[in-house]
Amino acid sequence: MNNRKNTPIYLAALSAFSLALVGQSSSVTTSDLKGTVTGPNGQAVAKAMVRLTSESTNQTRTTMSDESGNYSFRLVNPGSYLLTVEAEGFAPKKFGNLSLRLASTLDFDVVLNKENLSATVEVTSQGTGVDLTRTQVSTTISNDAIMNLPINRRDFTSFSLTAPGVTEANGPESRKGGAATDSGLSFAGINPRSNNIMVDGLDNNDLAVGAARTTFGQDSIQEFQIVTNGFSAEYGRAAGGTLNVITKSGGNDYQGSVFYFGRRARFDTKLPISAAQPSTTQNQYGFSVSGPILKDQLFYFISVETLAKDDSANVAFSNNASTNAAIIAAVAAKGFTIKSGPSAYSENSTSNLIKLDYLLSSDQRLSVRYSHTNEFNGKQLDFGGQTDRSAGGARKITDDAFSLNHQWTSSNWVNEFRYMYSMRDHSLLSLDTANTPYISIIGVATFGAQRFLPQLRTEKTRQVADTFSFFTKDHSFKVGIDSLETRIVGQLPLQFGGIYRFGGFPASSGIPYTDGLTAFNNNAPLVFAQNFGTPSNSPKVTYISTFFQDDWQVTKDFTVKLGLRYDREGLPDFLAKSTGQVPAAYTALATPDYTSLGVNIGPIRIAPAFQQYNFNKNLTASVANSSSRVSPRVSFSWQAASDLRLYGGYGVFSGRTQIGPLAALSVSNGTDMRTYILQGLPAFQVFSNALGNTNRRFQVEPTANPLTGIFPSLLLPGKINMSRSIQTNAGAEYNYSNTLKLTLDLVHSNGDGFLQVRDANPTVLNPYANFAAANSSTNPWVRRPDIRFGSIFLYDSSGSSSYNSATLGVNWRPQSNFALNANYTFSRALDNYIDWLTDYYPNDSYNLTGEQGPSNQDQRHRFNVTMIYSKDTWTFSMIGKIFSGRPWNIAAGADLNNNGDGGAGDRPAGVGRNSEYLPSSHNIDLRVSKSFALMGKRKLELMVDVFNATNHFTVSRVQNVAALTSTFGQPIAQSYDFRRQLQFGARFSW
Repeated sequence: MNNRKNTPIYLAALSAFSLALVGQSSSVTTSDLKGTVTGPNGQAVAKAMVRLTSESTNQTRTTMSDESGNYSFRLVNPGSYLLTVEAEGFAPKKFGNLSLRLASTLDFDVVLNKENLSATVEVTSQGTGVDLTRTQVSTTISNDAIMNLPINRRDFTSFSLTAPGVTEANGPESRKGGAATDSGLSFAGINPRSNNIMVDGLDNNDLAVGAARTTFGQDSIQEFQIVTNGFSAEYGRAAGGTLNVITKSGGNDYQGSVFYFGRRARFDTKLPISAAQPSTTQNQYGFSVSGPILKDQLFYFISVETLAKDDSANVAFSNNASTNAAIIAAVAAKGFTIKSGPSAYSENSTSNLIKLDYLLSSDQRLSVRYSHTNEFNGKQLDFGGQTDRSAGGARKITDDAFSLNHQWTSSNWVNEFRYMYSMRDHSLLSLDTANTPYISIIGVATFGAQRFLPQLRTEKTRQVADTFSFFTKDHSFKVGIDSLETRIVGQLPLQFGGIYRFGGFPASSGIPYTDGLTAFNNNAPLVFAQNFGTPSNSPKVTYISTFFQDDWQVTKDFTVKLGLRYDREGLPDFLAKSTGQVPAAYTALATPDYTSLGVNIGPIRIAPAFQQYNFNKNLTASVANSSSRVSPRVSFSWQAASDLRLYGGYGVFSGRTQIGPLAALSVSNGTDMRTYILQGLPAFQVFSNALGNTNRRFQVEPTANPLTGIFPSLLLPGKINMSRSIQTNAGAEYNYSNTLKLTLDLVHSNGDGFLQVRDANPTVLNPYANFAAANSSTNPWVRRPDIRFGSIFLYDSSGSSSYNSATLGVNWRPQSNFALNANYTFSRALDNYIDWLTDYYPNDSYNLTGEQGPSNQDQRHRFNVTMIYSKDTWTFSMIGKIFSGRPWNIAAGADLNNNGDGGAGDRPAGVGRNSEYLPSSHNIDLRVSKSFALMGKRKLELMVDVFNATNHFTVSRVQNVAALTSTFGQPIAQSYDFRRQLQFGARFSW
């Protein structure tokens, strides 16, 4: 749905509808507790006094059981509680260590005895923690798991990879590195830029690129939830999944810990293709303290964590030493310097968090949180393998965030107000000290200043949200509104230093260079591109959301959840300024004429088609990009038998459009920033002439003239909508016993509206003989449909995906000191796009159907297992994974279809996208810890972590250029994931 004029009417109508119903259960930051109070003979006990007391803060909430003996506590902060039940004629009962988990409902029935006994505290054992109201596919990671499971770099979001339906992102810009890094996680096969990372109920995302903002230290996290299909209407702004994180709070006890974890290269193994010994030195250390400022009223929590790492990446342009030397010599002959072998880099970061919790009364709580993070990554833009250090980049980040949360509760309603302000300074800097152009020799070497750098931006975000909940006997109503505004001020100097791509030429061109290195040696790039002008921009985006949710307990065993959500995305309009100029002799060719050119540019499923796409209008008028969507959701949970629960749901989930490509659109309009793309003889001449210039750069902005083959290029918007996924799931949960739970989940998802880029003005075979003759100085065999311009990169929402999966899960907790969770997922993910970066446009922009194939996120088989076992003062834990390989794309290494992309998207004839798969693999991470009791509550814990304990090397990249037959299909340098690594740690706590 894309409705701009009527948006205010829809918003007002939906808000009025919600407020009229006003009136869920657990929210994204809280938990619910409910149950029934009965006597020894099973009779309901009415008017029993039920008190729930936080074991940390002593905050107490009180309620009475109704005539059926039912009681409930809604929207309770996760943690450990004491439950006290008293009724006239019965002995009181107390239950301690009652653990309430994030965004879940605990059913806890109480049986009172007639005997006149004094109250004693019973320590509860909750087994596998059954949630009778859960309808979505989700996993909650407890604080016990966070503190005891082995996680490399102590990145708590990596726990998400133990959940079913979640895979490590396999995009071109994963969180391991890149100028436009994504979130690093894919949920249900959906684009990793389409997730929502939430902290204490507030967004924590880098809206420029769809990544997670800097996260906190692991010791700051109480627990978090991984939601693959979140059917509550409260979940939004994510076509993929949601990470729902809750930070720790202080209590009445003074507590704290100091920790250190260290890694040294001498304990690590080498990668099989690296002759060099690893040089890793990594230190992580920090502390956390908490306690009361005013007992039972005001509490503090402080956490500081630092990472310092020194490492190196191995650069090798070929596994063969003589070939490697020949490549270096060929590059040096043109005046460029590249080096093979280890290249050092460093990483460091410090995160700080301060949180205050103030209990204004028994029914009001105020929380204030401030966080500050400094981060530096000397290898944010990856180098190693066939990428020289000069093509890498460093990232500097300073991130500050302030948030406030106020909760006001009564017996039948709760109001939650949240506010957040954040500022993020983000800098990407080139590692090329010579400041040379960016050069890619396909399948051989990449070097020079990365084309996106330097890149500076400051992102300021404000978010205000309020949620009101009202409870009746059978209904839990919730209505909320959320407003978020972000402004980004920065620079996007795309390819200001110039970019050359060298590859093989098709036989039809008459140019005898069939591979990239030969073309480089003969000064014959496939394509040259460079920008000139002013790259500054300051886009602003606003999001308005409102939702209504009703959790209806139809019977004691059957619950229906009904939700409706409205999202509006206010994006900056596109303001075009360029018209393009064509010599008078060629005005007849100035209008795109696809019919006479014999091409059908109208792709499947997209309207308007390219034939109807009005270039002239978009070159002279503004284009509104804002859109809105209404998302209905319905789900159910049915306790079919005492040991069997069935559940399922249907929902529409709206994502966000990343601001980064919109910023590029706003400046690459032919006036503020001007792009020139050259092919054929003009490109050859530019490269030859530039070799004698300072830094070997093309220095002077050319004058646009199709007679000389110099064409300005543009970025234009197509039809841009909010992305969405339509998801259905069905599941069964079988409780074999109180300690063993089995689950089956089936998930289906269709996604559309994902942003991608393609060339709307690619070169095509030229039927105009007179034009070819007059234009003999350029490529005589091809021409652009619109000869005023070179490539016209069209950004639109034509990306689509589909996903199907089946998951079997086991949750086994036979005793309090042992816990095992395991799941196996069989899935299939398909899509028709890769990303919105211009390096990854389709093989054929005219035919998106031909791009349909296995998604980069496709992983057919995945088995996860986690285990924690404690015995006396020893603890053993494990994370294990077995998974099938990811798909990879066979590249032609040449511009076979003559569309002017320099061979970026070309595949050999008859080969589909992502037609090949990497080998299957496995990984096991282990931790062994020993604790020593000291005076009082003080404790010392010593730990040893072993990552990739079996030293199994996972292939992550192969040589994929078909033209390079001598190395085709063979792993190239830096093509493996982590080797075996040992880490030693210590923690002192009190």
